[in-house]
Amino acid sequence: GSQVFYFAKESEADYVVGSKTLAQNILDRLLRHIGLADRGITAQGAYAVLNKTCMPAVIVEGGFFSNPEDRAAMLDPAYTDRYARSVAQAVVDTLNRAAENERE
Repeated sequence: GSQVFYFAKESEADYVVGSKTLAQNILDRLLRHIGLADRGITAQGAYAVLNKTCMPAVIVEGGFFSNPEDRAAMLDPAYTDRYARSVAQAVVDTLNRAAENERE
């Protein structure tokens, strides 16, 4: 399944978009374009790669090798292309929406 981890920190107040918003937008796009199970977004404070950052950050799981269905999908080049494009487009869309909101 698809799952996105985030760590919402108070220091994000200076940014136009927070980790939770970014996480949800990435997950929504992945669910529309890659078709694996929805494992949701999860607040995770234990991952140093997230909680030691000074900017919004997420960890994206586009599947799990321990799951045979996910593993089969992840070994398909078409899947990895859709996965990468979905994550990238979600980031672009999130930043564009944030910029539009800043202008309003």
